[in-house]
Amino acid sequence: MKYQDLYERGRETFGEEAVALYTESLKWYEGGDNLSWLGRAEELNGLQRYNEALHDAQKWIGDKPNPSRFMGWFQKGLALFGLERYEEALDSFDEAIRLNHGFCQFYLARAATKQALGLDYKQDIELAKEWG
Repeated sequence: MKYQDLYERGRETFGEEAVALYTESLKWYEGGDNLSWLGRAEELNGLQRYNEALHDAQKWIGDKPNPSRFMGWFQKGLALFGLERYEEALDSFDEAIRLNHGFCQFYLARAATKQALGLDYKQDIELAKEWG
């Protein structure tokens, strides 16, 4: 299928080129199960285009609870952090960890968010070391 080929090509590139490939993939198929939503959210976060990244992460997460969408919650948290919406970012990182606690990046992102909020974050650093 063409949209899947474009998604795979997007995974092999970075930045604006990857965003363009993911966007083309989504033109062929906009379903919520198209991984291009997640890939494009990640690239948009990297480009500091946080509002767009937030939109794509939310499209990947969808409206129904789905434990396999934990990376969408992580990307959503990164976008919210970039937008300085720290309370919402913290909730997103908490959900990512609840769904899959085995990623050190989740704990590091939550620690940075807690630090921005003036909260204690030492436990998250220790958990990141444990899972890193």
